Amino acid sequence: MHRIQKVDNSFFFSDDGLYLVKSINEAEAHKLMEILPAYRNHLETYPNSLLTKFFGLHRIMISHDCLGGIVCGYKSWWFTVQANICYTSLVMHESYDLKGSTYHRRVSKKDQKFESANMYKDEDFLDRIQQKGTLRLGTDTRNELLWQHGVDTAFLESLGIMDYSILLHIHDTTKAERGNMGFGSTAQALTPRSVFTVATVARSVAAARLRRNSNKEDKDGESFENQESRRHLGEAITSDDGSELYYIGIIDMLETFNLGRATQDFLMKAFKAVAHQNAEHSSVEPKRYRERQMQFFRAAAGFPSMA
Repeated sequence: MHRIQKVDNSFFFSDDGLYLVKSINEAEAHKLMEILPAYRNHLETYPNSLLTKFFGLHRIMISHDCLGGIVCGYKSWWFTVQANICYTSLVMHESYDLKGSTYHRRVSKKDQKFESANMYKDEDFLDRIQQKGTLRLGTDTRNELLWQHGVDTAFLESLGIMDYSILLHIHDTTKAERGNMGFGSTAQALTPRSVFTVATVARSVAAARLRRNSNKEDKDGESFENQESRRHLGEAITSDDGSELYYIGIIDMLETFNLGRATQDFLMKAFKAVAHQNAEHSSVEPKRYRERQMQFFRAAAGFPSMA
């Protein structure tokens, strides 16, 4: 297991890099249990979903002993087992955590090196657009990706969820670096020829649905094409010119807009009004949060902003 420590949680990668074990708080654990039926239905309806793929939710309870060795309480740790969005042995040259907010969403300048393993944020990505341009997606791939993001975020909005992020990793195929992501030799190395674009996957999924609806499935229920497409879901999208590979997913999707978040939203709006600031912070109600992130992602993908 390979551990990464963050301020509010920690997570571990399995040795082969396929799985991620991440600590969450109790409120997030209960939220996952609450949304589980709807979440499962969403993934079954949209196999190409960008949402985090959860495989398990677990709790460890450790007792607290009082005087005389009597148990007087327990401390609980909750954690999830989920798919690693970036399951590959390729080196990631750029990584971004994108919320759609530009309020304090920049890493410190001393760490700003685009071709590094650091995790950058929204304002850094806007700088990247100025330097390197938007994501290099073909029209079909871009439209399918934006459509799926819209479907997934509409689902999260319906559940009262906000503050989720788009996790974006970028590999530059023109560079020779490969192999050491710390996941061992079993991690799969992808090349532009071996990845399926979102459009390709969507077509195979649509064909599979049509086959199911017409009751003309093969004996295994899926064609070879659809099995291969599903095997590559969540791995990579190749740029239109083959120069970049994109690993994209929606993460941190268990935060609800509660009283604390509403209070923060109110106070930040009041502060900005006094300070005459235009940037909008991260904690806004789910409908506004979704609209803002969609607008940002459309711009990142090279699509005109929404009106």
